[in-house]
Amino acid sequence: MLIVSSFYKIKIYAFSKNWKIYAIVGLCNITIPFSLIAIGTNKIDSYLAAMLMSTTPITGSILAHFFTRNEKITFLKSFGIILGFAGILLLFFDKLIINDSNYLFVLIILLGSTFYSISGILILKKLKKSGNLNVTTSTLIWSVITLLPLSFIFESPFKSIPTLEYTLSLIYLGVVATGFAWW
Repeated sequence: MLIVSSFYKIKIYAFSKNWKIYAIVGLCNITIPFSLIAIGTNKIDSYLAAMLMSTTPITGSILAHFFTRNEKITFLKSFGIILGFAGILLLFFDKLIINDSNYLFVLIILLGSTFYSISGILILKKLKKSGNLNVTTSTLIWSVITLLPLSFIFESPFKSIPTLEYTLSLIYLGVVATGFAWW
């Protein structure tokens, strides 16, 4: 994103006088959800994680109703969200298993999903006029600043030797899939 921002001559405000909001959005949009979802998916199946992540529009609508002026819950919005979530339930209902051994991890994933909604509201309220590329790049910078030390504390990255296939997959996911999606 730094290369794209540089190419388009987009000024990055990650370290400006308003750096705190970029850091908070980086925490809420990347660091916290990625960490919580990684913890949660260690103990539950991916289809259940996908179902739980699909609650983001529900929490986003509820939070936006109370914390923004222009994003109130309407009948049509509610209908659309419920219809979408019902579709997810229909796909995975036969595999919906929440029990004593995984409910804590279910809550952890739901909390991670909720942080995506919180970051969206923060962007709407505080960074709406800051430019998509600037916001994306600045929050990615802050998420790297916060995730990098955590990776050294919890993962021992220098002890692993990734294969070329894993490295190329990681680059693809980070640059192509995530980078273009955020751009």
